[in-house]
Amino acid sequence: MSDMGKEMSNYIVGPMPAPDFMDEFFPKTSLQTSHQAKIFKQGCFADIVSCTSEVEAYNPFVGFLDIITIF
Repeated sequence: MSDMGKEMSNYIVGPMPAPDFMDEFFPKTSLQTSHQAKIFKQGCFADIVSCTSEVEAYNPFVGFLDIITIF
């Protein structure tokens, strides 16, 4: 084991099952949403996918996220 490995060994814990990790570090109670996400509608991304560059797509995409995301 390298010197760095020896120094870090006291700070590393064994594997943790994914559900336990999610519950510990991302508890469901920490979600601050008060509304459900909007329902998908055909064509809702049309303004975004019709853009010819990433820069052109920025405003339609961010505006769309503002509409569907409620915090």
